[in-house]
Amino acid sequence: MKRHIIVYYGKQNSGKTTTLTLLHNMLAMALPLCNNQPCPIPTPDFRSCFVNKGYVICISTGGDDACAICQGLGYFEEQLGHILVIAARSRGKTVKLLREYGEQHSDVDIVWVSAHVAPASEHYKQNRKAASKLLCITEKYFVEFLEAAARFRMEKLERHIDAVRKEMLSPQGATYVMYDTCAYRNIVHDCTSDEAVIQEANKYRQRELAAGIRPIVTGMTLWELVAHITETDEQGQKTLTRISCERALLFIHHHVQGSFTAIPECDAAAGMAAKSDNPFEVIKVDSFENAYNISTHLYSVVRDISNYITLGYQHPNYAIIEMLARDMVEWKEFIKATMQKFANDHSKPHKEFNEVGSEIMDEEKALEKETEKLCEDLEMDIARALLNGVNEEYQTVENYKILFPVTSLILTEHIFKWCESIYSGKCGKKWAKKKKIANLIVDAIQLAPVSAQCEANAAYIVSADSDILAHRDKLVASNHKIISLEEHKQQLGI
Repeated sequence: MKRHIIVYYGKQNSGKTTTLTLLHNMLAMALPLCNNQPCPIPTPDFRSCFVNKGYVICISTGGDDACAICQGLGYFEEQLGHILVIAARSRGKTVKLLREYGEQHSDVDIVWVSAHVAPASEHYKQNRKAASKLLCITEKYFVEFLEAAARFRMEKLERHIDAVRKEMLSPQGATYVMYDTCAYRNIVHDCTSDEAVIQEANKYRQRELAAGIRPIVTGMTLWELVAHITETDEQGQKTLTRISCERALLFIHHHVQGSFTAIPECDAAAGMAAKSDNPFEVIKVDSFENAYNISTHLYSVVRDISNYITLGYQHPNYAIIEMLARDMVEWKEFIKATMQKFANDHSKPHKEFNEVGSEIMDEEKALEKETEKLCEDLEMDIARALLNGVNEEYQTVENYKILFPVTSLILTEHIFKWCESIYSGKCGKKWAKKKKIANLIVDAIQLAPVSAQCEANAAYIVSADSDILAHRDKLVASNHKIISLEEHKQQLGI
């Protein structure tokens, strides 16, 4: 990634320091939360630094001699800067030093911007114009930095997803077992200590491996569990839900031993599902960065779960869990709001007319047609809610079904029931929350890694969710199976 040095050069007393002071003040006003830099600058010559989203902007004045240039370059290196705006003369040692620095550092591009001498009456206007120009150049390189950083993360994540997919699509075929959130919590329900949880995890793992089944866990399941381990009651004590989720995560750590699926890196997967030549154009940069951080932190939490449980609030990275919990809550709220808006917008059925427009269609046919249309609209809204991390033109039902094949099958029946409820006009303002629709959708998404297209492998999805179990027949066409926790325990002799 290229670094840049913007050299604002000109004769002595050409307004270079004044212009860079104005630039500093502009940045201080634009980035008030990034630094504690003084504004305005208290001294004529100065060096200052601004950090915005990891991008380090340095300013150095006093470039009329070689010593000042060396100090500015040293400051640039010391601050690990990405961009340096520095004053310099038009020629002589200052220019020579900067050119030599550029030759010695292949990752640095030097941009020369000339300082124009204006009449005394025009000095302030000219200096402000020059400062604005330098700010524009700085902003241009800042945007390039963000895009390059996003591309780097995208490439890294694509390599990770590709590796997981290759493993999951072994030509020899393999059988995997995944548990949903409810199943994990049921398993550890009767465990009264961490030692009991670990013993139970090792027992399940050993018996599954002996049966030729490899245990793995999905990121969405991890996210559901991690989201609860910030909860406390009114006395500041851990809630029962939190204790249950902490034990479930401890079980997972010893059960799967690092075998995670590439979820919730669904933003990048959605881009690939869209068959775009450049997934970066499909993914929203901020959403991609958030998904990458979520997946990275989820795995780090599980790897270090024993310390999180033991040290609680004192854990140095506890803020990570708080961030993850907040993101899950916000995502569920987004789904609920989407569903509630749909219900509010479609609570009154529309009358259908024939081609002439005068006769009302048969009431039964009108109801059937209206419900079918509502189902299509609702499915589109769900698809957009789940694909909100990609650009709008790729938020299609087709991509939703590619990324969440089993999820879409399970939700099909619910969509029809929801539409009948909406059509009846009985949905209140808290309908989506009362029906726990967001939770149901998240539960269904836990099955996202299972695709009917992946016939090289088989997967058992162990669920304690009665609603998911009620739809197990949806998987008849594939070699995957949804089974109850009790059925799985019987298979293993537990």
